[in-house]
Amino acid sequence: MQLELSDIVDPSYLQAMLETFSDDMRAIGVQTASAILNKDARPIIFEINHCEFCKQVRETEVGEHQCLISDQRAIRHAEERFNKTGNPEAEFYICDMGLIDFCAPITIEKDIVGYFFGGQLRGEFKYNDIPIKTPKNPTLKNLKRDLRPDDIGFDNYTRYLDLLNSSYGKIQTVGEDNLIQLKQAVDAMTQQLNSIVKELAKSKRVEEVEKYMQKAITVRNVDSLFNLIVNELPPIMNAEYCSIFTVQQGETENTNCLVLRKTNFPALKAKEDSAYYMRGEKALTVWVWENAKPLRLQDVKNTAELSRHKATWSQGKYTDSNEHKGFLGVPIIDHKNQVIGVIRMPHKKRQTKQGGEHEVSFTNYDEVFLNFLAHHLARVIECQELEEQFERAKSLVKAARKLARATSGKNINKLAAKSAMSLFGGGIGKEYFVNRHNPESQTWKIKYVDGYLDISDKWENHKYNINEGLTGKVIREKRTIILYDLNKAQAESCYIEAVPDGKSAIAAPLKYREKIYGIIGIVSNKKFSFSEKDKKILSILAEITANAIVSARWFGTIRFAKRVQYFFVKRIWDFFH
Repeated sequence: MQLELSDIVDPSYLQAMLETFSDDMRAIGVQTASAILNKDARPIIFEINHCEFCKQVRETEVGEHQCLISDQRAIRHAEERFNKTGNPEAEFYICDMGLIDFCAPITIEKDIVGYFFGGQLRGEFKYNDIPIKTPKNPTLKNLKRDLRPDDIGFDNYTRYLDLLNSSYGKIQTVGEDNLIQLKQAVDAMTQQLNSIVKELAKSKRVEEVEKYMQKAITVRNVDSLFNLIVNELPPIMNAEYCSIFTVQQGETENTNCLVLRKTNFPALKAKEDSAYYMRGEKALTVWVWENAKPLRLQDVKNTAELSRHKATWSQGKYTDSNEHKGFLGVPIIDHKNQVIGVIRMPHKKRQTKQGGEHEVSFTNYDEVFLNFLAHHLARVIECQELEEQFERAKSLVKAARKLARATSGKNINKLAAKSAMSLFGGGIGKEYFVNRHNPESQTWKIKYVDGYLDISDKWENHKYNINEGLTGKVIREKRTIILYDLNKAQAESCYIEAVPDGKSAIAAPLKYREKIYGIIGIVSNKKFSFSEKDKKILSILAEITANAIVSARWFGTIRFAKRVQYFFVKRIWDFFH
């Protein structure tokens, strides 16, 4: 039985690669279409970025058939060229409708298993010293010949042809420089595709990779995907270990850091959510973060190899191997082209050779494969963030409704802490509290605590000066504050050690107009449990709570409910816009 491309690599893998290719082309101003077709010119994956003209042509059975004939002609030419040269190179040509297209074979040894298609552009350039130029108007002669008026309705026949001419005129016309850039990118993508297919077919782990990719596609939870990557990916890539870092947003870009979120290296496991790099640090992981591109090294101690990349390596800080040799790191990049994390691996496993051990280096295929996973992970992270926003919005609705019925300060304090617990993932590893401010004596005092970190006894029934602790700082500065390192904060008199094993904290002011009634605070046993997005959520809850305090004092329950409803709708609208 003849081997098919879909037998070797999961179509979703190819889909993600083409999405990345399309994004890269868009970044240089070229709106190119792309697709992976089988040997019969039928799509294996969803076609990406197809222009309106081509969509309209394929709306009719005749148009779709003529496009198929054009693609099959391209396949024949690409196959002839491959048989002649032995190199799977892209063939650029003018399609039967008058557009610049390309077709490149995807091969295993001497067998073609699929084709990388794309183009749908207008312009002119020289390809292999042969001028290629698109006509001023689309080539519709065959379509007019075979298309019957009844196929689209007699009254719409002329209008349909006019529409095609109009759509053709709107297709992007690119200059020779951009077409040369496109050719270089197509050649690079063709090489990557062929390299991946070759390695997968060679490695006797095709089924294992397929099984892994099926899992990766179905996982929609970031934590679960982190676990899947660090635990199941290293054996597939024959690597030692794997670690995942994500960017923790600070108040300014200079305070951003790269935090270890998940690892399978035993010596680092205890440091998850606490180990971090700052910008500018001399570390390979930071290099990937700052340069926003992959880094693959054969020997991290080879100064010549490091200098080629202008990279620096030093043993000691958060390395995920006791004997670091090779290195592979790829950035996790979101749809805004911002780095939101890094996946890294140390060397591959040593292999015995003639009585000794030798290092097996990461390959270009390994780099491409890990890049794909990073791309997929970025999409999962972004999707989960949207889901979390929706779930948090629902939790804020519930909080507003409950607070709307509260008429005592004691009940409001309890509801505020319980709502914060709902918004920030329960009480495990966290302590939630509400502290109230006494402006007359310029002091603050704890009023309600909930959680599992056991707040210190010295907090109870004790008044603190307005200049003391995180609570005092939030009240004085009238803003939400995150402390990532409580030991450092305590040394700077920003935090009073209320929770013995607390590592980080966030607090928002209960602010109504210019008056501060206290704070809602959370302490975590992890250093990087909170982000800038969390500040926005807690700030909204704190404002709703402050309104509840004022309304409970001065308004009846009915007037308060209407007032909170108006305030809440406005704040949620602001949050999502």
